[in-house]
Amino acid sequence: MIGRMLSDLELQRLATPLYDVRMAAPDEIEIICPCCDATLVFDLLTGKVVSHSRKSDVPREKKLDVAMEQLIEDSKKLDSKFDSALSSQQKHKDALERAFDRAHKEVKKEVEEKGGDVERPPSIFDQD
Repeated sequence: MIGRMLSDLELQRLATPLYDVRMAAPDEIEIICPCCDATLVFDLLTGKVVSHSRKSDVPREKKLDVAMEQLIEDSKKLDSKFDSALSSQQKHKDALERAFDRAHKEVKKEVEEKGGDVERPPSIFDQD
C-alpha cells in the first residue's frame, strides 16, 4: 500500500462517474453533461462531436405563450409610460397657458392705464 488509506467517502466519490455515459451506436458514445443536461454524441474513431442537443424544460408551445405574455406586459408598460408622458406634457401646456394669460392681462392692464390700443402694439409709423 502506497501513501495513505482512502476513506469510504473518497472511495465512493472516485467510483461515481462524473458523466452519464451511454453507448449510442457501436462506434459512438453518448454523454450527458452534468451541468446543463445537454446530450453530446461523440464518434469513437475521430473523437469529434457528432451531435449536440440541449435539454428543454419547457415545451415549444409554452415558450411561445411565455413570449406572448412578455410582449403583452411590455406593451402595457409602454402604454402606461406614454400616458404619464402625455399627462406631464398636458400639465406643462396648462402651466404655460396660465403664465401667458397672466402676462397678457398685465400687458392689457398697462395699455389701458396709458389709454392705448390693446390689440395692436405701437408702430413706428404711428409717430407721424
